[in-house]
Order: sequence, then C-alpha cells, then structure tokens
Amino acid sequence: MTSTLDSRRDKVTAATTAAEQAEEGVAQLDHRLQANATLAKQQKQVLRNAKAETARLKLALTGIEQEKAQLTTARKKAVARAKRARNKRETAEAKYDRLLLADIVRREKERYNGQELAATSSAAGPSRTVVPDPPPEQPDPGTTTAVRTAARTTAAAAGTR
Repeated sequence: MTSTLDSRRDKVTAATTAAEQAEEGVAQLDHRLQANATLAKQQKQVLRNAKAETARLKLALTGIEQEKAQLTTARKKAVARAKRARNKRETAEAKYDRLLLADIVRREKERYNGQELAATSSAAGPSRTVVPDPPPEQPDPGTTTAVRTAARTTAAAAGTR
C-alpha cells in the first residue's frame, strides 16, 4: 500500500507543484498586464500632451502669420510714406533752386543795369546812381531758440555765466 500511497503523494506533490507554477504564471501575467496598463496610460497621457502642444504650436504659428501680414502691410505703408516724403523734399528743393536762381538773376540784372546806368551817367556828367545793398538776412524764427541754447551752452562751458 505504500506504493499506492507513495504514488498518490507523488501525484499530489506533482499537482501542487503544477498548480503553484500555474499560479506563478498567472501572477506574472497579471504583473505584465498591470505594467502594460500603466504603460498604456502613460503613453496616452504623452499623446494628449503632444496633441495639446501641437494645438498650441499651431495657434502660435497662426499668430505669427497674422503678425507677419500686419508687418508687411505696415512696411508697405512706410515705404509709401517715405516715397511721398522724398518726393515732397525733391519738390521743395526744386522750388528753392528756382527761387535762388531767380534771385541771383535779379541781382545780376540789377548790377548790370546799375553798371550801365553808371557808365551812361559818368559819360553824361558827375551825377552817380548808387545801387542799394540787398536787405539784411532775417534770422529764422525756428532756429533762434537753438542758437540761444547753443550760446548759453558755449558760455557755460567757457565759465562766463
């Protein structure tokens, strides 16, 4: 009977070992399932974060594109303003040049006419025509403050104030 008893005990031991191994396998699979679930949860969070970052970057790009459009428009307007200012300056310079030339021509005519008149007068007799001097230059009201300020600064630097 011992042999039947031994054989039964061996079977029980073998079954117990097999059951323990099966339970250990189940425990390992449970552990791997838990690790897999944790990893999946982490990866989903990373994916959500990446999607949020993508949306933020798209929004930032949209803002940059809008700013670029505004800056391009502002640049075009600034270029047009600069061109108008340049044209205005050129027009003012041309007017000044014409006035200066007309003044020079007028003075030369007066001088020439004065010399002719003096030549005919001296030939006719002792009477002489005097050509009046041009009027003195008047200071520009826009620069008088700057001139006074410069004079004060120079005097202060020289120590005479």
